Amino acid sequence: MAEGAKSKEVGRPVPTTAESLMWAQRIHKEEIVNARANPTFSLRNAVTVLDVPMKFKPGHIDPSQNKGFKPFDPADHGWDPQGPDA
Repeated sequence: MAEGAKSKEVGRPVPTTAESLMWAQRIHKEEIVNARANPTFSLRNAVTVLDVPMKFKPGHIDPSQNKGFKPFDPADHGWDPQGPDA
Protein backbone atom coordinates (compact mmCIF):
# COMPACT_ATOMS: atom_id res chain seq x y z
CA MET A 1 0.00 0.00 0.00
CA ALA A 2 1.07 3.51 -0.62
CA GLU A 3 2.26 5.66 2.24
CA GLY A 4 -0.65 7.51 3.87
CA ALA A 5 -3.35 5.37 2.26
CA LYS A 6 -5.80 3.86 4.74
CA SER A 7 -6.88 0.27 4.41
CA LYS A 8 -10.57 -0.33 4.09
CA GLU A 9 -11.81 -2.41 7.01
CA VAL A 10 -13.87 -5.41 6.05
CA GLY A 11 -16.21 -7.28 8.41
CA ARG A 12 -17.22 -6.43 11.91
CA PRO A 13 -14.78 -4.76 14.30
CA VAL A 14 -13.05 -7.00 16.80
CA PRO A 15 -14.01 -6.01 20.37
CA THR A 16 -11.33 -4.90 22.77
CA THR A 17 -10.71 -6.61 26.08
CA ALA A 18 -12.69 -3.95 27.93
CA GLU A 19 -15.63 -4.25 25.52
CA SER A 20 -15.61 -8.04 25.89
CA LEU A 21 -15.63 -7.75 29.68
CA MET A 22 -18.52 -5.24 29.63
CA TRP A 23 -20.49 -7.49 27.27
CA ALA A 24 -19.95 -10.55 29.49
CA GLN A 25 -21.09 -8.55 32.55
CA ARG A 26 -24.19 -7.35 30.71
CA ILE A 27 -25.13 -10.89 29.66
CA HIS A 28 -24.60 -12.12 33.22
CA LYS A 29 -26.94 -9.42 34.60
CA GLU A 30 -29.60 -10.28 32.01
CA GLU A 31 -29.36 -14.00 32.77
CA ILE A 32 -30.10 -13.35 36.44
CA VAL A 33 -33.45 -11.84 35.43
CA ASN A 34 -34.40 -13.53 32.16
CA ALA A 35 -32.93 -17.03 32.32
CA ARG A 36 -34.78 -18.28 35.37
CA ALA A 37 -37.02 -21.29 35.04
CA ASN A 38 -40.64 -20.75 36.00
CA PRO A 39 -41.84 -23.78 37.97
CA THR A 40 -45.47 -22.73 37.59
CA PHE A 41 -45.33 -22.61 33.78
CA SER A 42 -47.77 -24.91 32.06
CA LEU A 43 -48.03 -25.49 28.33
CA ARG A 44 -51.74 -25.81 28.84
CA ASN A 45 -51.84 -22.13 29.78
CA ALA A 46 -49.94 -21.23 26.60
CA VAL A 47 -52.48 -22.65 24.15
CA THR A 48 -55.74 -21.02 23.19
CA VAL A 49 -57.72 -24.26 22.87
CA LEU A 50 -59.21 -25.22 26.20
CA ASP A 51 -59.80 -28.90 25.43
CA VAL A 52 -56.14 -29.93 25.75
CA PRO A 53 -56.10 -32.57 28.49
CA MET A 54 -53.89 -31.84 31.49
CA LYS A 55 -52.17 -35.24 31.35
CA PHE A 56 -52.08 -35.63 27.57
CA LYS A 57 -49.18 -37.67 26.26
CA PRO A 58 -48.64 -38.65 22.63
CA GLY A 59 -47.99 -42.22 23.80
CA HIS A 60 -51.64 -42.61 24.82
CA ILE A 61 -52.43 -43.47 21.20
CA ASP A 62 -50.99 -46.71 19.86
CA PRO A 63 -50.42 -46.31 16.10
CA SER A 64 -50.04 -50.06 15.66
CA GLN A 65 -53.72 -50.57 16.43
CA ASN A 66 -56.07 -49.61 13.62
CA LYS A 67 -58.99 -47.79 15.19
CA GLY A 68 -60.73 -47.03 11.89
CA PHE A 69 -58.71 -43.91 11.18
CA LYS A 70 -58.21 -43.21 7.51
CA PRO A 71 -54.72 -42.09 6.43
CA PHE A 72 -54.39 -38.56 5.04
CA ASP A 73 -55.15 -38.37 1.33
CA PRO A 74 -54.51 -34.94 -0.26
CA ALA A 75 -56.97 -35.73 -3.08
CA ASP A 76 -59.79 -35.74 -0.49
CA HIS A 77 -59.00 -32.07 0.18
CA GLY A 78 -58.97 -30.90 -3.42
CA TRP A 79 -55.32 -31.44 -4.36
CA ASP A 80 -54.80 -32.90 -7.81
CA PRO A 81 -51.58 -34.97 -8.06
CA GLN A 82 -51.47 -34.27 -11.82
CA GLY A 83 -52.32 -30.57 -11.47
CA PRO A 84 -50.09 -27.50 -11.76
CA ASP A 85 -49.25 -27.48 -8.03
CA ALA A 86 -47.89 -31.04 -8.05
